[in-house]
Amino acid sequence: MSGFVPDVERDLDYFICRKGKISPALAVKWKWRILNEYPEDLQQLVFAWAEDRSLPNIEYNDVSLERILNGTFFEFLDAVDLLYILHKDPKSGYEIFLDSIIRDAAGMR
Repeated sequence: MSGFVPDVERDLDYFICRKGKISPALAVKWKWRILNEYPEDLQQLVFAWAEDRSLPNIEYNDVSLERILNGTFFEFLDAVDLLYILHKDPKSGYEIFLDSIIRDAAGMR
């Protein structure tokens, strides 16, 4: 039995390109960042997403992936990147999160 069997780490740029609907060049950049900068728990989160597995519950500074996705306009990769920022610099990451929250236009006076 022969055929292409994707390896999530090796082929992460392929998964990112397909699932994130972004260009191959940008997917390569994301792959490098994820594999070389992100902590293990965020890498595993991205691998689970790439393979359509259930996502682990990860949060930093009381901000979870679900909270980011439900409260902001961020797509998956940007939400994970915000978690990375929260991991590296909790104060700045939380400020970015607060600035990114979707607000009701009527409530902003």
